[in-house]
Amino acid sequence: MLKLDFIGGNYDIRLAKFEDEKKISILIARFREKLKELKEIKSSINIEQGREEFEEYMEAKYPVFVVEDDRKELLGYLVCRIDDSVVWAESLFVSHDSRRRG
Repeated sequence: MLKLDFIGGNYDIRLAKFEDEKKISILIARFREKLKELKEIKSSINIEQGREEFEEYMEAKYPVFVVEDDRKELLGYLVCRIDDSVVWAESLFVSHDSRRRG
């Protein structure tokens, strides 16, 4: 686990666990909603779809990192895919209220 101290609080960056499913599913669903908005497609948040996507990442053994604040709230995530010796950022999302804070 990596500990960070920024203006406004302390944060931990760590690997996601299956126990994070409920919290990270909401973030994944928000990410998908925002992507659709960029394409001017009206949509609503689908937490069940976010949960399924998280399970797919975990079952595929993709490293999923989360940022957690002092209150144990998840503020964002990064999904990586590793092909041979190359690491790809498959998906990256930071919650709206946590953006541009350091």
